[in-house]
Amino acid sequence: MSALTFDPFFFKITTMLKAKTRPMTRHDYALLPEGGPNYQLIDGELHMAPAPNRRHQQIVRELAFFIRRFLEDHPLGELYFAPFDIHLGDIHVFQPDIAFFSTKSLSRLTEAGAEGAPDLAVEVLSPKTAALDKGVKKEVYSRFGVVELWLVEPESEEILIYRLRENVETPFALLRKNDKLTTPLLNGFSIPLERIFHR
Repeated sequence: MSALTFDPFFFKITTMLKAKTRPMTRHDYALLPEGGPNYQLIDGELHMAPAPNRRHQQIVRELAFFIRRFLEDHPLGELYFAPFDIHLGDIHVFQPDIAFFSTKSLSRLTEAGAEGAPDLAVEVLSPKTAALDKGVKKEVYSRFGVVELWLVEPESEEILIYRLRENVETPFALLRKNDKLTTPLLNGFSIPLERIFHR
């Protein structure tokens, strides 16, 4: 008879998922072992974040490069990339692809990530996560004070800009390849979309 092996990571995840008498909280999330898969906590439910594909990574890299370069000459805040935990209340821990915290929001940053919303959140959509990004996450971002949300569509090479304090449901702008990406959060920043989506 062969000996059974004990996998503490599997045991911990299985135990959490079975305990469905209440939503998971940030405290449950904090018990997840380091070095395992990336997860987000959305409305008290744990969602695994699959490794992004190469196209996704290219777009995040280009966006982050241009914003970071702009911030070197215009110190308006700090930029972070996933995986980076942003705690929004007790039942939400998000990991946007890119998060910008303006100088007035830097107090929200902690050693573990952030306690509170970034000014700007960027989500590069994928078939597995688009419904969450366009739905519950957008609503939660708005409720917790994100000023602007960019939803990046890799296939159509478009960016939906939401100014969440003005309208959660209807985008402020739909940018296509020949447009320029700007934001009042980064006064003076302007980049043609074709430079973001070039292959």
